[in-house]
Amino acid sequence: MIIVDYKSTTLRTNPSISVARKVLTILQHHYVETLGRAIVVNLPMILSFFYKGIAPFLDPVTRDKMRFNPDLFELVPREQLDADFGGEHEYEFEPEPYWDQLIEYVIMLVWSLFLSPLSFTHDGRWGSHGTVHQQGMRHRA
Repeated sequence: MIIVDYKSTTLRTNPSISVARKVLTILQHHYVETLGRAIVVNLPMILSFFYKGIAPFLDPVTRDKMRFNPDLFELVPREQLDADFGGEHEYEFEPEPYWDQLIEYVIMLVWSLFLSPLSFTHDGRWGSHGTVHQQGMRHRA
């Protein structure tokens, strides 16, 4: 489930219709099978009209998964809904586990690109260091 909150938008910061259309296209073409529900809350009036106008043209599976300005308590149990939306769940982001995973990923990436025995040879081809490619055969240098 994804909840998109337009609470902090103003007329000046409101996303354009083209951005809203792109979001719908992404949801419709890339997340149809994995999206459980897309909930949009505090939707500005102009975007509400836009979504209602294009709803008949949306893929029926995607359209059935989307809700605009619904009563969240009908869709999400109060104890699972974030306090920012009136629920009881007090979520606090803890960056450490994600940071550790990011560091591990970067280390593996650097290793594979620059330090691994298998990388570009001196003549720009892909292969092991110390290996010379001649006529499609490998010979140790």
